[in-house]
Amino acid sequence: MPLLGVPPVSPVPPEDKDGQPFYAGWWLLHFSDRDPLEVAFSPAATHAEVLDAYPDAAAAEPIEAGRRQPDTLLAGNQEAAVSAWLAQIGETDPATIAEVLTACRRAEKARDYFLQRSGYSPGGGTTTCADCQYMRRPGNVVRYCASRRSDLLPAYTEGHPLRRLPDDQGHSCSLFNPR
Repeated sequence: MPLLGVPPVSPVPPEDKDGQPFYAGWWLLHFSDRDPLEVAFSPAATHAEVLDAYPDAAAAEPIEAGRRQPDTLLAGNQEAAVSAWLAQIGETDPATIAEVLTACRRAEKARDYFLQRSGYSPGGGTTTCADCQYMRRPGNVVRYCASRRSDLLPAYTEGHPLRRLPDDQGHSCSLFNPR
């Protein structure tokens, strides 16, 4: 009889499905008397080793790296950066916005992806050309990029060290380097 709120234990543990031991560093444990628990093993452990280490667990399932919950809560400025980016790209559907923010709260890969897309930088604010050490303003008039990005058009002639700024103003620049 399955326990209420606890997924049934797979009759075939993950390590036996292909005949080779399956090791994982992160596991989600299910209990009959309390909420699920996310645990880490170092070195990585097999399904049997996890259940041996937690005899009260009713079930254990490996957690893929991208599904692992972030170590910290989604900070207010991070949520604001993702929300601002969603508004910038024209996303107005409340259900979609809620789904994105929920994903950021629950999955490390989703949080990293949306924070990168929003241009968020841990030092505060967002990543933009204006905050990058490669940004140049000859004559304090127009801003140019002095990085070695080959995807940007030269500002003047081919081979000139200054290039036009990217359309997204550096929000997704892999060469961003804060001043």
